[in-house]
Amino acid sequence: MSLAAEADAGTTRAVPASRARRDHPIAYHLALFAIGILTPVLLIVTLMLIDAAHLRRDDALRDANTVVRHLNATIEVEIEKAIAVAQTLATSRAISEGDHATFDGQARDVANRLGLVIVLRDLSGQQLTSTAVPPGTPLPVSNENVRAVDRLAAERKAPVVSDLLIGTVMRIPLVIADIPVFDGPKVIAFIDVVLRPQRIGEILAQDLPEDWIAGVLGRDGRLIARSVDEDRFIGTINQPFLDAATKPEGTWTGIAREGTPIAGAYIRSPLSGWLVSVAVPESTLHAPVKWAMAWLGGLAVAALGFSVWLGWRLSRSISAPIRDLVGRARELGEGRRLAASESGVAEINAVTDALSAASVELDRRAAAAEQAADAVRANEERLQLVQDSAEIGTFDWDIETERTVCSLRFYQMFSLLEGTRVAIADVTARIHPDDRGRIERARAVLFGRGGPFEDEFRVLSPDGTERWIHVKGHLDLKDARPLRLLAASIDITERKRSEEHLRFLLREISHRSKNLLAVILAMASQTAKSAETVDVFRRRFGERLMGISASHDLLVNQNWMGAPVENLVRGQLSPFIEAIDRRVLIHGPDVDLKAEMAEALGIALHELATNSLKYGALKDQDGKVEITWTVYGPDNDDCTIDGPLPRDGQRFRMEWIEHTVFPVTPPSHKGFGRMVIEHTVQATLSGTVTLEFPSGGLRWRIDAPATCLAPAARGIAA
Repeated sequence: MSLAAEADAGTTRAVPASRARRDHPIAYHLALFAIGILTPVLLIVTLMLIDAAHLRRDDALRDANTVVRHLNATIEVEIEKAIAVAQTLATSRAISEGDHATFDGQARDVANRLGLVIVLRDLSGQQLTSTAVPPGTPLPVSNENVRAVDRLAAERKAPVVSDLLIGTVMRIPLVIADIPVFDGPKVIAFIDVVLRPQRIGEILAQDLPEDWIAGVLGRDGRLIARSVDEDRFIGTINQPFLDAATKPEGTWTGIAREGTPIAGAYIRSPLSGWLVSVAVPESTLHAPVKWAMAWLGGLAVAALGFSVWLGWRLSRSISAPIRDLVGRARELGEGRRLAASESGVAEINAVTDALSAASVELDRRAAAAEQAADAVRANEERLQLVQDSAEIGTFDWDIETERTVCSLRFYQMFSLLEGTRVAIADVTARIHPDDRGRIERARAVLFGRGGPFEDEFRVLSPDGTERWIHVKGHLDLKDARPLRLLAASIDITERKRSEEHLRFLLREISHRSKNLLAVILAMASQTAKSAETVDVFRRRFGERLMGISASHDLLVNQNWMGAPVENLVRGQLSPFIEAIDRRVLIHGPDVDLKAEMAEALGIALHELATNSLKYGALKDQDGKVEITWTVYGPDNDDCTIDGPLPRDGQRFRMEWIEHTVFPVTPPSHKGFGRMVIEHTVQATLSGTVTLEFPSGGLRWRIDAPATCLAPAARGIAA
């Protein structure tokens, strides 16, 4: 039967009345268990001993790293000494003067005092002096390996330390410190200081712990010197070690040249490029661990056996109440009320009573928590809705920890990558350069006083788009030290544009009003001169005002940004003809006139339509009126307006041509209408006006620079 099944079954069994209740405290049962706890403690102590053994191994590897650094430093001192000796001898004037006997004496004096071998060699490799043989002994040409080192030193114009090579005279393995000799900028000879592997091996073996192995490899991977068995392995390559030692320094594990497992540290000399290594046999490293493991094995077996026996005994006295307690905990987890129950353990009975009380309390708290969660969720949804609706970006900056929390809208406003950590410098970098100094000064003042703040400034996105941002927030201070800044920002670009456009319109309206009053005053004066009666004046003046009104309505609908020519023509003709009148042909490209040009041309079109209705083509059903306009280039070719403004050299032309079935007599005098269609339009558009009266019609033309045209204004205003 499973533990859960036993617990369920146990809840249904009643305690017999004749059976006495054994209600002992849990300390009674744990007292027996304490006897067995000593064994696991011993096991833990033993494991700690094993861990200490591993730590000893790690310490040994760290010691190896320290030793290899020391050995490398000592070898570099030896190399630097050899280079210094050679560089000192290279300054001898005897070399450049060809006095080789004098130089040989100098070199032998240094070599005898320092125990070195010094060789002077010319550019061809011919040895000129050598302290390895008696004076006067014929000297050979150095072998190819030595000359290769000479070429490298000449190329670098600096000392070069060779890898392992065979000497020309001594014919033994050795390495050399090769120093070029200069006569001005020119290399004239080479001085070699011989470094014997035996000397390097002696350095490696000094104070090296027992069983440890130290070695030096050349840049080509061949063994130069070794603390043990040097003669046996000199010149050989341990390829697995070379494959592992790819960094300037580090540790590695592998197989020694003798075939035994080892672990150690290595470092590559910056001076010579040699690889210096120290290795410890794994048997030496693992010896403490093996001893600890052997001791632990026996202790663990004994402790495990005793713990099993003691646990079995104790489980018989406490397993049943625990199983019953598990069942009750399951009931509590399922949300059921607990039934009364008793056990032989006082503490378990106390837990059972606490579980019953907790069941009631959990029900109450669950209901309260659910209600609070619903309220919090509703508040969060309302706050998010408000922020989304108002497009508010929030910025919370913990100044002490430099932690920032930003809303999605804030990232979008300042063109920052969503979800990234935002610093105050990232926000400042987005502020327009013209506003940045002012904002930084305001921030410095704010950080000194704290409290609420409010400001407006421009930001630039990476693509150069400019937006206006309004920020309002509060800075908290603690002991005169900035603590937290909380701000909310909204994009007010559209509002700023509307305000700017409104100011523009107000200025434009003021200017237009002055001009309009001047036009109306002149129109009234001219109309009064030609009107025979007050009624005639009133009628003519009213018609002309209606023409001006039509032009103004069109300009207002376009926010005074200009007016389409076709809309202007049709608006001025609408009081005189039907919307579809076959007598009238209107044709031209889709272009807009500037506001002041549209006013003047609108008055002229109104006068032409009035005269046509009275005396011209519109007076008769058989008459025809052609109203055309075009934009053409310097070669008199029609142009396509392919940009926001006309290009240099283009011109605008409009014609009003009437075809009548009766003769047209030119007027005998020039009134206001004639002044408008000729002089006013000509002056306003800076163009040329021609008015002709051919047989059976009228021909009026305005030809002006295309600068009278404006960018397309349709769609700007409703």
